[in-house]
Amino acid sequence: MLVKNKKSNTVLMVVVGFAVILLVSVVIAVVIISSRQANLPDNLSADNNNQINTSDNDSSNQSSDKKQNGTNTDDNTMAVNDLKGEIVSNRIIASVLQLRANIDSQISSGSCSLTMTGPNGQKYTDQTDIIINSDNKTSTCNGFDITLSNLDKDDEKLHGKWAVNIRLKTKGHTGDINGEITI
Repeated sequence: MLVKNKKSNTVLMVVVGFAVILLVSVVIAVVIISSRQANLPDNLSADNNNQINTSDNDSSNQSSDKKQNGTNTDDNTMAVNDLKGEIVSNRIIASVLQLRANIDSQISSGSCSLTMTGPNGQKYTDQTDIIINSDNKTSTCNGFDITLSNLDKDDEKLHGKWAVNIRLKTKGHTGDINGEITI
């Protein structure tokens, strides 16, 4: 009886030990997966005209507050310049320029600040919110619908190449989508 009880205790200890190891492994896996989902992906391969410019040499990103691929935000917290995306559509319908941009990260809130510079130095600015796309993997700027007369009252000066910059901003992350469109 004593021998059988010893074997039972040994088997029980092995089973409990295995269960504890399995439980610890599951907890570690959940923590790793959760931390990876919290980080924004860094995997864009956009074309040259509509790509994100996160280069430290870009004059629009240079400031005395900049540190190691990050910028200070309005609330003095460090923002990582890692948001990427591309301009996916620009078309004119009934004297309204419709400009659309996708972001290669799942972001539930933030802003897209548009700056357009025209062929004669005209400036136009606008802002919209970042929203999650239906694929739940990417986000988009909620769209810019710009009446052409807001770009320039003089139709002659309106036509030509316009530089486009969309500044992406969310808590702790920033990025720029740069491109050029012709009106």
